[in-house]
Amino acid sequence: MEKGDSSGKKMTTNKTTGFDHVISTPKFKRRKVSVVRDFLPRCGRGATTNLELNRQIAVDQAKLQVERPSLEQSIEELKAELIKVEAKNSVVRVVN
Repeated sequence: MEKGDSSGKKMTTNKTTGFDHVISTPKFKRRKVSVVRDFLPRCGRGATTNLELNRQIAVDQAKLQVERPSLEQSIEELKAELIKVEAKNSVVRVVN
C-alpha cells in the first residue's frame, strides 16, 4: 500500500529532527566537598593580606609631610636663588 491509501491500516512515517546525530550531554557525578578547610593563620577565608602595610604607609606619609616644604617656603627659596643669580650676573634693576 502507498502512503495516500486510506484503508484502516496504520501508517508509519519516519520523522527526522533535522539533525543527523543527536548527542546527549554526559551526566557528571557531583562530589561533596568538606566544609571544613584547613587554612594557615592569617590565611583563612576573608583574611586581609595587607601584611602590615597600613603601618608602613602611615610612616611613609608622615615622612613626606615632614620632608616636603610648604609653598611659601619654596617661593622664598626661589626668590633668594634669583637674587643670587642676578648678583652673579651683575644685573642692576632700577626700582621706581
